[in-house]
Amino acid sequence: LKRTAVLETDIGLSIDQVEAILDYITETFEIRFPAGTLNEVLKLEELCLLACWLKGYYKQPTFISDAYAGACRAVNPSAQ
Repeated sequence: LKRTAVLETDIGLSIDQVEAILDYITETFEIRFPAGTLNEVLKLEELCLLACWLKGYYKQPTFISDAYAGACRAVNPSAQ
């Protein structure tokens, strides 16, 4: 599995499966993904970096828009 794998096409996940993964990450790491996450995140590596940032373990990813970053901060105080 490559870090640059696209969630829906390269990994072969359906949209329902990707949403289930987001739900699992939300519950496990106690973070929240705002609406529009799947418009911002396309690759497995991006999803991992985003989750780390939302938890406060990593700097803000450069691939997300400013508006989405603001929405993330609004629901995840640990995101810096």
